[in-house]
Amino acid sequence: MEPGFLPVWRRYARALKQRNALLKRQPAPSALAPWDRELAEAGESLSTLRADYLARLEPILVATAGEFLPELGAPACVSCPAGAARKARSKTPCC
Repeated sequence: MEPGFLPVWRRYARALKQRNALLKRQPAPSALAPWDRELAEAGESLSTLRADYLARLEPILVATAGEFLPELGAPACVSCPAGAARKARSKTPCC
């Protein structure tokens, strides 16, 4: 696990818990804005950490898949669901 992953995940989980508790009280939309912002920031950080990890893991997995599954023909690749912003800064042009 990445050293920075756990604190970011905890930040995201805490914000989600707080936002969900607030939603149960049916707040004004403006009361949700800080939690929405925190979720978005922490979520983007999580996505970046995950994408970076997969980018480092991909060469190993591609080599292993090629060795054990040569019948695939084309090189294997690892990807995760990505939004437009993450696709634009992708480090590995695969899939």
